[in-house]
Amino acid sequence: MNASRTIAGRPVRTGDAVARATVDLVVATLDPSPHLESEEVRAELELAIPTLSLLASGGHFERHGVVLAAADLRLTIAVPVGERALAATENDSAPRGAATATEWTLHLPAPDGLATLVERTAAACPHISTDAAPASSDTSVRSAAAVDLSRLANRSNR
Repeated sequence: MNASRTIAGRPVRTGDAVARATVDLVVATLDPSPHLESEEVRAELELAIPTLSLLASGGHFERHGVVLAAADLRLTIAVPVGERALAATENDSAPRGAATATEWTLHLPAPDGLATLVERTAAACPHISTDAAPASSDTSVRSAAAVDLSRLANRSNR
């Protein structure tokens, strides 16, 4: 399931406020899963607040968004800035679709000038990635590809 949410950026909210709202949204989205502990998700994401804040302040979530991939859910969080933020209709309610999640990844853009910081954050936080987000929430395609690749790998080792 593909979903999108909007959190207004500056001048409506500071970068820090956007970062904290993003953390709250991700935690609330993953909370229904009995396989994930909300406290652990929050603790990891709080380490990323300085990076999230800088990305939000720089308008990088407006252009690229931040994407949460978990189970059948692909959640894109957009953060408009400037006049678009003033006109934006916020929607920061947690979408459904992550109740069966056993794993999750928050995909962040790594723009020039902040790439090193984002990469360091991803290295310190196992569930944050600078890799491109999946194009859709269709996990069957990814699962089928993984099975085929493992079969090919097993055959090549014989």
